[in-house]
Amino acid sequence: MKKLVSVLLCIIMVLTLAVGCSNSKASNSSTDSSGAPSGNESKTANSSGEKKVLKMAHYAVIDNEENSYDYGVGKILAKFTEQTGIEVELEVIPWDQLESKLVITNQSGEPSGDIFALSSQKLASVVNAGALMPLDDLIAKDFNKDDFNDAVFPAGTYVGDGKVYMILQSVHARGLYYNKDLVSTPPSTWDELVEIGKQVSKPEEGLYAFGFWGGKHYASVENILGPFIWSAGGKVTNDDGSAAWNTAEVAEAVKFLSDLVNEYKVSPESCLTVTDYNEIQESFKAGNIAMIIDGTYSYASYFESDLGKAGKIGFAPIPGKNGAAPNFSNGWAWGIPSNAKNPDLAWEFIKFFETKDIQIEHSKIEGGLPTLKACYEDETFKGYPFPDYIDNLQKYGRSMDPVVYYQEGLESLAIAAGAYCLDPSQDLSKLLEESATSFNKKYYNK
Repeated sequence: MKKLVSVLLCIIMVLTLAVGCSNSKASNSSTDSSGAPSGNESKTANSSGEKKVLKMAHYAVIDNEENSYDYGVGKILAKFTEQTGIEVELEVIPWDQLESKLVITNQSGEPSGDIFALSSQKLASVVNAGALMPLDDLIAKDFNKDDFNDAVFPAGTYVGDGKVYMILQSVHARGLYYNKDLVSTPPSTWDELVEIGKQVSKPEEGLYAFGFWGGKHYASVENILGPFIWSAGGKVTNDDGSAAWNTAEVAEAVKFLSDLVNEYKVSPESCLTVTDYNEIQESFKAGNIAMIIDGTYSYASYFESDLGKAGKIGFAPIPGKNGAAPNFSNGWAWGIPSNAKNPDLAWEFIKFFETKDIQIEHSKIEGGLPTLKACYEDETFKGYPFPDYIDNLQKYGRSMDPVVYYQEGLESLAIAAGAYCLDPSQDLSKLLEESATSFNKKYYNK
């Protein structure tokens, strides 16, 4: 007890990080089963009566009981407050606006949160803007990297300086969800996708074989166009981030995507104009689409639906040109703004979040794989579909090509591809060439 009191006094005197989770190398504190400080220790740490508030920017609407993920995040935040005495003040920001909000508010000196939920593929963009603080010293002090999935720290490392700026919340992959009543054996190639699609699709009845996220949003490149491009032997960008989508391989992938809608009639036209992918997801769950490309993060949405509860949903790799396609793997991550007012509280939360019990709890509601290797021994990840998730990630998962101007680059490609898909009479090679040239001239002076 004397040792504990001394440690706590030192912490208060020098305003360093509070010693917390069980995976902290410097911690001598007692912990509960989740690895976070016990209730008694939390009360001691806050005995001065000082109110500690962590500002967090996230896309989860935590009081939404109809959304298992949003509501589950709320429960995790409540546990953090209960175990540490640190209250969480949440600002809800749409998921595709978090990175721009971080950059803008951090530059003003008043970031919207002391900690941000961020998509790891935006790493280069936000680090280039000076919006995040490096975490290497904190990681070295409190974590053992060998305890984590091999994808975790590389995903948060900026290639420009080799430093870690983000820590994954979980590890995601993409794949093919399919309705077992409509598809007995999932396709592994483009030809098989078309063949099965023609057998299943009945456009006159509103039934289609294959759903995907097309349109102008950059997520269309992540989820469907990127994997198709890689499968055809192409790439999105060069190593320096400049556009590389003006090639025959990219054109082949775009044309196939267009043909699914316009020639083969196995995908609905709405896939090319969708702005809210929930519409396509709901069509799949309603039985109006037989197969859909989506992320493992959609686990709860699918397997807790009536279709999923009936055991009628399967999962398989994305079909590619000549076999399973590489799929885009990444994850939502935690990042601390470089101008955060309370980076110490933010790090306390990260340590809490990256513990075994919390990782398992989060994965159950989110669908991504836990960051900690020890979690995979839990019974949760031995049940379907997690073994297939793990196998798909290990065999076919890959990061997005290095796109420094991430949203701008992927949207430039998506817009060019979308223009062709909506009007296949256009010159596809010309569309791609003009798009790539414009992007490279603007961002690379090429």
